[in-house]
Amino acid sequence: MPAALPALPSPALPQPPLPALPGYRLLERLGAGPSGQVYRARDEARDRDVAVKLLDPRRCTPRGLVRFAATARAAAAVEAIRACELLDVVTDPRRPYVVLELLPGESLAQLLLRTGPLPWRRARGLAHSLAVALEAAHDAGLVHGALKPGNVFLDGHRLYLADFGAHALLDPPRRDAAHAVADYLAPEQIRGEPPGPQTDLYGLGLVVYEALTGRRLFTGRPQDVLKQHLGAPPPPPSRAVAGLPPSADALLAELLHKASTRRPCNASELRGRLSGPERAPDGKIPIEEMPTIAWSRPPDQPDALPPLEETLTLPNLHEAAPLHNTTVILGDRPDPNATVYLPGGAPPFARRRVRDMFVRPWPIELTLFALNLALAAVLVLGLLAGACAP
Repeated sequence: MPAALPALPSPALPQPPLPALPGYRLLERLGAGPSGQVYRARDEARDRDVAVKLLDPRRCTPRGLVRFAATARAAAAVEAIRACELLDVVTDPRRPYVVLELLPGESLAQLLLRTGPLPWRRARGLAHSLAVALEAAHDAGLVHGALKPGNVFLDGHRLYLADFGAHALLDPPRRDAAHAVADYLAPEQIRGEPPGPQTDLYGLGLVVYEALTGRRLFTGRPQDVLKQHLGAPPPPPSRAVAGLPPSADALLAELLHKASTRRPCNASELRGRLSGPERAPDGKIPIEEMPTIAWSRPPDQPDALPPLEETLTLPNLHEAAPLHNTTVILGDRPDPNATVYLPGGAPPFARRRVRDMFVRPWPIELTLFALNLALAAVLVLGLLAGACAP
């Protein structure tokens, strides 16, 4: 029997050449959406990498481009949103494109591909960070309108938002574009209504659901997905992930409600619900769910940061821990006036007073009082001893 011939390597498919843009050298394709394709590029003038979004002139109207630019610039001006900065807008009708800041870290979509679904505690923290950013945006009169894992970037403990206002590029919205983003559309967007703050809360629910389960809420053909967003009840994430607390199902059921009026009132309410530690069904707070960092709006900067609780519960601190040396981060800086409670027991100031009597120098008044008290005790003991003597 003749020996089998070795398999010949398949020839590499030629890659299409990257478009040439004045002032920018395109390096690689990062992704695509209904409005166009995104590339990593080198900004020759600024000598840094940027993101260039080549827009589809058949789908993006000049009016939509103007609205997108206005929304993107307004979002970048609000520090708490952490939206990418809009660097350039080219309205050439043959090849319109926008140049955006290249966000650090990786997108949530990339993270999920690399590590798989997130545990509930981390997904809950992600929901809180998104609620903080959306609260700042909605307070400024802005709506993202296109939340999805590919638009959420994570760099350590920081969260950034890309494509802020991208929904405005398609004006009016096109049916084929809706099919392209069917997985992340809210019911009101499918019905042709303009997105609002409640739309962003639905998008937040979609992002958290995918982060928890590693899969999109609804799957199938685009037209089937659109119908499910309009009428099918969202499956509880606990069906796909064992061990989730009942609060996870309840939160996502509320965020993913078909009626926008049945979702949380606003991002501020959602942020408040996610700020404190999560309680178990018996009302107790598990030690591992107690937060270690709180954020608060500084009183001298009322619009700088979204407010959270000023009281923080820290886990795993020993009863004799020097609470006056415990660092609590509020608003990107240590706050020495933050109140710290240990799990169980009396408030810390009661323990601190007793502890400080032994570890800190006494004031002169307290020292004299203690000496007089000791002398009086010695005299009383002497009198008692004399009276008891035979």
